[in-house]
Amino acid sequence: MNLQKVFFSAAALAFTALLCLSYANHFDNGFQFDDFHTIVNNTHIRDIGSIGRFFTDIETYGTNPDNRTFNPVLVTLNAIDYWIGGGLKPKVFHISIFVSYLLLGAFLHLFFKTIFDLSRADRWNSWFAMLATAFYMQHAANAETINYIIMRSDSFSTLMIVASFILYFDASARRFKLHYITFFLGLGTKATGFIFAPLLAAYILLFEEQMPFWGALLITKNFRKTVRFITKATPILLIAALVFHLERHGFKQGNPLPSSGSGFSKAFDYFVTQWYVIAHYLGNFILPLDLSVDTDFSLITNPLQRKVLLSLALLLAIAGFGIYASRKQETRPIAFGIIWFFFALAPTSSFIPFGQIANDHRTFFPYIGLVMAAGWWIALKIIQIRDNTETSKAALPAAAALYLLVIGLHAYGTYQRNIIWDSAESLWGDAAVKSPNNARVQLNYGLALMEKGKYDDALLYYNKALALMPNWSYVHINMGILKNAMGKPEEGEEHFKKALQYHALNPNSYYYYAVFLEKHSRAAEALKLIEQGIKISPNYDGFHELYQRLKTAQDKKLDALLQQESDIDKNPQEAAYINLSLSYYNAGEFQRSIAVCEKVLRLAPGNVVAYNNICSAYNALAEWEKAQEACGKALALDPSYELAKNNLRVASEGKSGEKK
Repeated sequence: MNLQKVFFSAAALAFTALLCLSYANHFDNGFQFDDFHTIVNNTHIRDIGSIGRFFTDIETYGTNPDNRTFNPVLVTLNAIDYWIGGGLKPKVFHISIFVSYLLLGAFLHLFFKTIFDLSRADRWNSWFAMLATAFYMQHAANAETINYIIMRSDSFSTLMIVASFILYFDASARRFKLHYITFFLGLGTKATGFIFAPLLAAYILLFEEQMPFWGALLITKNFRKTVRFITKATPILLIAALVFHLERHGFKQGNPLPSSGSGFSKAFDYFVTQWYVIAHYLGNFILPLDLSVDTDFSLITNPLQRKVLLSLALLLAIAGFGIYASRKQETRPIAFGIIWFFFALAPTSSFIPFGQIANDHRTFFPYIGLVMAAGWWIALKIIQIRDNTETSKAALPAAAALYLLVIGLHAYGTYQRNIIWDSAESLWGDAAVKSPNNARVQLNYGLALMEKGKYDDALLYYNKALALMPNWSYVHINMGILKNAMGKPEEGEEHFKKALQYHALNPNSYYYYAVFLEKHSRAAEALKLIEQGIKISPNYDGFHELYQRLKTAQDKKLDALLQQESDIDKNPQEAAYINLSLSYYNAGEFQRSIAVCEKVLRLAPGNVVAYNNICSAYNALAEWEKAQEACGKALALDPSYELAKNNLRVASEGKSGEKK
């Protein structure tokens, strides 16, 4: 091994060691945000034998019906890490993700080196590829993805896309279509994996057929090249189009996107807003000082705003530079990197509205393109300086020093972001400052404060979230929990009811309301809620334990009541039966409550309380006509009986509501 190879290997090891050191403090960071409905509360990943079902049943993705997508490979990765760790151990998940991240770095070096060599063979290309890879791997913005466990969907799908290119570059692997294997693995991890297809088409156009972006349009001039390009690119593009069609509904998000309109208006507003969002991503690429777990971008409905027009001008300038760079073989990595950036952002930054307008973890895949474009542009400048003996002696050491400074700052930034991701309080506290107009952020920071027992501070942030999104079920769920903890159960229950009203498909609404009811000795109502919740989300972890506890308690109580009824039957008494009917009612045994009251009426046909209790039970069963009949008999016996008047009103309102 010559000295240059030793020096190169030492540099690679040094960069790898720096990367490991900068992420050394992230392995104990816990589950956050969407990790809970996809991992923590998802019972499916706890059975390694369920892997086959992951590929046939979308419900295995997570407990939230609104957020389910068909990502069987992602669910499989989570199940494997759960199995390896013997439970929900974040460290195991983080180690697995980081190992795949290191593997991505190795593949990226091969990828960049191949692209650079195709454009201009140079003895320093290995170095340029390594330096570009090291910069990407160390970029502080990537910490948003590596720390966020469920966002291994971004990191692993990106690994599969780069691996697909590596396999395609190898003639033998390409002949056996091995790149399709990694392509489908990427698709199974995240739907954005289909972007490999248009990227491969761009690669074929630029590097295999040696044409600029507009070359295929000049059919008469480049007829043979165009035919070859179409022949090579069409199969995988057709597959990607089919998969995109099948996966289209997998892009839906949990909360409806607020918009000035619907249909085209909504899509156009989102698209215009993305011009400004992409400019934000570009800013974070250069100087990642504004990273947040959840941003507070809102829809822009006026495309003529200054910030929108400036963002559009910037994007058009970059796109124009990419088109210009595609003219020459030497600068085509710049063109390829720019189109990579735009293609990779397209699924979340086009006319398909997402509930979350911007997310800093979305740049993980696109930034590879920016690194490729900027890295090769800088490499060409370095080559010019190197070949000019008059300037190289001073300029090259200065460039190396500047690069090391930048890498060091990114390493420091990564280390600091890991600290912020250390706990829910630090993560959402940071976001609350950076994203004051984001209801999710305010709610989650309030939740972190509530878990610390800081109820008054939590209430402040819950109220902020409520003002921003008054119809959001999650803010009402947590407000209900908080109000109950503050000794205001009546107010808390109103919020639980609103949570169910605003989002009947949110399993958390059922679970936490049921927990509340159980604590307030209303087990029958709690059990009914849990049964409804299980129908909506059968794999929600908390449902099953709570159901078993409530069902066991209910069965024991019912056995005791049945024994009590048997004892009363031996010596029938009106008062004993009336009390028993109330006990049956409170246990949710409404038919038994009615049956006991009928026993009372056989003993005393004029018992007004028995008729009223029958009315209450029929109301609970939503049998409004029978309830009206029973209350009518009670009031015929005692026209001043207030309880019967109230129950009759409930029955009348229920009946009129059914007619509507």
